[in-house]
Amino acid sequence: MKYLFHLILLLSFTVNAQAQKSWQKINERYLDKVVVISYFEPLLSFEEIEDKERVKRYLTGIIVDERGLIMTSAAIYPANIEFSASANMMASAQLPSDIKVKWSNGKELPAEFIGKDEDLNIAFIRLKDSVSTRPVQFQNKGQLRLGQKIILLHHLPASYDFANIMIERRINALSDEGEKRFYFENNFLSLSDFGLALDERGNAIGYHYMGRERVRRRMPFANVGAGQLGRIVLFERFAPLIKEPPFFKHKATIRKKWLGIYMQPFTRDLARYFGQPELHGVLVSTIIQNSPAEAAGILPGDVITRMNDVPLKADKESDLNIFRQMIRSQTVDTITLEIFRKNHFLLKKVNLRGSPISQFMAEEIANQELGFSAKELTRDVILSRNLEPDTRGVWVSRVERAGWADIAGLQIGDLIKTVNETPIETLDDLRKVLKEIERQKPKFVKMFIQRNGSTRFLFIKTNYQQANRGD
Repeated sequence: MKYLFHLILLLSFTVNAQAQKSWQKINERYLDKVVVISYFEPLLSFEEIEDKERVKRYLTGIIVDERGLIMTSAAIYPANIEFSASANMMASAQLPSDIKVKWSNGKELPAEFIGKDEDLNIAFIRLKDSVSTRPVQFQNKGQLRLGQKIILLHHLPASYDFANIMIERRINALSDEGEKRFYFENNFLSLSDFGLALDERGNAIGYHYMGRERVRRRMPFANVGAGQLGRIVLFERFAPLIKEPPFFKHKATIRKKWLGIYMQPFTRDLARYFGQPELHGVLVSTIIQNSPAEAAGILPGDVITRMNDVPLKADKESDLNIFRQMIRSQTVDTITLEIFRKNHFLLKKVNLRGSPISQFMAEEIANQELGFSAKELTRDVILSRNLEPDTRGVWVSRVERAGWADIAGLQIGDLIKTVNETPIETLDDLRKVLKEIERQKPKFVKMFIQRNGSTRFLFIKTNYQQANRGD
């Protein structure tokens, strides 16, 4: 019995030593491939037309190709740049600046922001210098199983010197609505909610981030209440973005596919009201003017029952995300929708387009002496303000506190119709007028603006001589 005890003890020490050695090898394998990203995020103020303050942030990054492409959290550019009529009219965003990438050996190189994907919660940056990098080699392992062990690799916060941290977890929950989602309990301290996901042998299978979706099933031993749930995104889901990263560029950005409707769940009560208790689909509530849906002849009240022969079912609000994702992820321009209208089924060919540019992507110009900034009207602003669909113009995005424009009564959200009798329909119109004002330096600038459905004149009193006098 004594010898058996010693044998068990020896085996235990051997197993622990092997496990420790295995984890050390895994850590060394990814030491120069999982990096720390630092950047400055402007502190936005609508009372200042320049972002004079900024804060330094840190994220974990994953090197994904040999030319210095690095994948990280979409938090690096927090603006929601997707088209949405419910977007906050007063929101804005500035790109991150002074991005640096730091390796474990202390080497640090500058990088630039490339773009982001809101659906997958990831962004991409690229090293500015022509440096050959060693990327993570992802393996396509297929689906994860409930209870399967995973290893999460990222960094600790600055107070721990950004040390690498490896966390072992299990897949605690699954969700299979639309696409398979894999969740784990996330109750540990880390630099950010993003990092590399490995299988128990140390093979890279994807990335992890904080998830907020509703969970359908969970393991009975999972103490989910102790923290939040994180989500694993497998390589096959984001592999195309490594080959062709999303590219940020004002005005010329290629957006995801867009249908141009507002929709709501086609509940069982609505189905009975329509006299079709067995009918399932998505109910169209509004058609956006000049959209692909309008061009295809889709009408409010239509029920979309199929897309490219795939049945649609939206009995509750969360089901709408499945249809939305199906549209946005299309790789072809033309789709076929089956429509139920007035007791008949119709087939509609729809030519999808890129979603309209949102206010977050729109260019902003500022005039420091008058003390205001403006952006061109975008589709989301037009919808959120209930303006006529063909309304053109620019809107006031910031006003300098106690500046000339502020004293005259100009407010954020005002639509600028004319300046000194010159019609303003585009930012170029405003830019030309402001340039002429700077040249002539008039005592007053006359503005005709629209606010909350009514119009008014504003007279901005200037004081160029005092402004140019200096100290």
